[in-house]
Amino acid sequence: MGNVSARSIPTPLALRIGGGLIFGAAALPFSPTGLPFWRLAVEAFAMHPVHGAIVALGYGAPFWFGLTLLLAPGDLREQGGRARVSQWLLGLMHAQLILTAWMIARAGVGVAPWSLFGFAAVSGLYFVSRGGRFSADSANMAGAAPPMWWLARWGAVMVVALCGWLRLQNLIGLSLGWAVEVAFVGGALVAWRTAKLRVRVVPADPVPADEAPETEAPN
Repeated sequence: MGNVSARSIPTPLALRIGGGLIFGAAALPFSPTGLPFWRLAVEAFAMHPVHGAIVALGYGAPFWFGLTLLLAPGDLREQGGRARVSQWLLGLMHAQLILTAWMIARAGVGVAPWSLFGFAAVSGLYFVSRGGRFSADSANMAGAAPPMWWLARWGAVMVVALCGWLRLQNLIGLSLGWAVEVAFVGGALVAWRTAKLRVRVVPADPVPADEAPETEAPN
């Protein structure tokens, strides 16, 4: 493969496909009764608008994140509008995960509830820390979102981890729909493809050198 300019990372098709799988999983059987996530969100809105918003945006953040990957900018180094939307969705996903994991752990239900909470807390702190570092290193005085390549990689890893924990609940008889597997495959595809990116960062670049080594041209 040829080298890619240090100032440009063309978005690979695999990233869009993975994002489409994650987003599309919202329309596939998800609940133990076979309802897709979008139906659960609609029913939550019917109960109360606030409850519906929590379900659609909080629990639905991974699916919306998949949509941002499907519609990712042509250059994965972007730190503008679409990167900020992805950052916001991932922040929402982390916040919802910490809250939900805490409630599950306190109730003592599910498989490895405290492990989930520990993962949620540590990953959330790392996400905030790295986001702050990207903002501090940005040439933009107002700060900038992390670049899309990093957001895509981190979000995909989170999706894979969450899907793995959800499927682990089979051990106690909680059998969720195959939307979990589809989202898992989508996340794994994005994580694999972004892990192949190697970007050489020049000193004036806002992206920390230790976070972005040299890049191969995406397929």
